[in-house]
Amino acid sequence: MIPPKRVNINVNVQRLLFSELFMKSDEFTATKKSNLKINLEIAFVFALTIFSFIISMIHLNFPSTRIFDELYRVTRAELFLHKQVFVVDQPPFGRYPMILGILLFGNNPIGWRISQIISRALLVPISYFIGKSIFKHKHAGLLMAFFVTFNLSFLAYSRIGVVVMLEVFLVAISFLLFILSIKDDTKNGKLLFCLSAVLTGFTIATKWTALCLLPIYWLWIKTKTNIKSTFPERLPFKILFLIIVFSAYLLTFAGEKRNFEYYHQAYGMHNSSFLESVISWHKLAIGSHTREGVSHPYSSKWYTWPFMYKPVVLYQDIDKAGKQITSIIGLGNPIVWWLGDLAILFQLFLLLFKRDKTMVFLLGAYFISFLPYAFIQRPMFLYHYLISLFFQMLILEYTFANLYKEKVFLRPALSLLLVLIIFIFFYFYPFINGYPVSTSEYFHRLWFKSWREFQLVNGSNMFFLNAPHP
Repeated sequence: MIPPKRVNINVNVQRLLFSELFMKSDEFTATKKSNLKINLEIAFVFALTIFSFIISMIHLNFPSTRIFDELYRVTRAELFLHKQVFVVDQPPFGRYPMILGILLFGNNPIGWRISQIISRALLVPISYFIGKSIFKHKHAGLLMAFFVTFNLSFLAYSRIGVVVMLEVFLVAISFLLFILSIKDDTKNGKLLFCLSAVLTGFTIATKWTALCLLPIYWLWIKTKTNIKSTFPERLPFKILFLIIVFSAYLLTFAGEKRNFEYYHQAYGMHNSSFLESVISWHKLAIGSHTREGVSHPYSSKWYTWPFMYKPVVLYQDIDKAGKQITSIIGLGNPIVWWLGDLAILFQLFLLLFKRDKTMVFLLGAYFISFLPYAFIQRPMFLYHYLISLFFQMLILEYTFANLYKEKVFLRPALSLLLVLIIFIFFYFYPFINGYPVSTSEYFHRLWFKSWREFQLVNGSNMFFLNAPHP
C-alpha cells in the first residue's frame, strides 16, 4: 500500500509545481506586456516631442526682425546684457531664458525664440505625465500629449520671443511636481513639494496670471481621495510652501538693482532697501496695468476666448502688388478648441447626476484660471486663455477616453476626429509659420472675419511700436 501513496504524493507535488510554473509564466507574460505597453507609450510621446521641436524650428528665422512684443522683450534682454537701465512693468524671470538663448545662439531670431520652442517641446512629455498622474484609464496622458502637439496656438507662440509658452510650461511642470509630491510620503515627496514651490515662484515671476496655481493646488488636495501623504494639509507645510514661493519670486528681482536706481531718479521710487524697492516697483507696475483709456486693435473680451473669436495677429505683411499675404496668427486648432468647449458643457451636465471628483477638480481648475479675467479692465488678448486651455484639454482627454470606453458605437467617429485634428493643424500651418499665401486663399482659408482682420501701413503692422527705454 505504501508505493501507491508515494506515487499519489509525487503526482500532487508535480501538479503543484506545474501550477506554480504556469502562474509565474502568466505573471511574467503580463509584466512583459505591461512593460511593452509603457515602452510604446514612451516612444510615441518621444516622437511627438521631437516632432514638436522640429516643426517649431522650421522657418524660425522668419521674420528676421522683431515682431509684436519681441520689440519689448528682446530689447529689454539686450539692455540687461549691456548693463543698461530700462522701464518694465512685468516681473523679470521670463527675461532670463531669453538672455540665455542670446548668449548661446547670438542676438538673432534663434537666440530670441529658442527658449519658447524648448518650452513647447518639453510641454508634450510633461502633459503626458500629468494625464498619467490624474487619470486611471488605459493609455492615460497620450491624448493630452497629442492635443498639446497639434494645438496651433502653442506653436504660434513658441516661434516668437515672448514668454507665453514659457509660462504655460512652468505652470504645467509646477503642477506635475505638486501632484507627484503629495502621492509620496517619503523624503522624495517632500523634496518634490519644495521644488514645486520654487518653480511656482518662478512661474509667478514670469507672469502674474500664474497666481491661479495656488488655489488650484488647494483644490487638488480637497478633491483627491488617493493621496498617500498628509503633510501638505498640515499648517506648517502650507506656510513653508508659501514662504518658498515668495522667496523664489523675490529672488528673481536680484538683478534689478540698476533699474531700481533709475526708477528712484525718474519716478521718485523709494529704494532704501531691496524689499522696499520691490514693493515700490510693484506699485508702479500695477498702476501701469490698471490705467484707463488704453486700447489695442487685437484685444478681445474674456468671454469670447472659449470661442476663439479674435486671435492675435503677431505679424502680417502684404506684397506691393497686393497678391500675397504673409501672416503669423495666434490661432488655435479649432477642432481641439471647440471640442474642449463641448466637453466642458457635457461634463457640467454629467455633474448634475454624478459627482466625479476628478472632473470637479478639472472644471474647478479651468474656471479658477479663467474667470478672474472678468474683473480685469486693461486690454486682454486670446493668449491669456492658454493656461485655461491647458486644463480644457485635460477635460477633453477625460471625456474622449470615457466615451471611447463606454460608447463602442462612437469609436469610429472619435478616431476620425483625431485624424481631423491633424488635418486642420496642417491646413492652418501657413498662417502660423509665416508662409505667404495668395490674397484669395487668405480670405478663403481663414473662416471668419474676426480671424482675418488686419491693419497695415506701408506693408508693416502699424501697432508694432518701438520699445520704450530711458
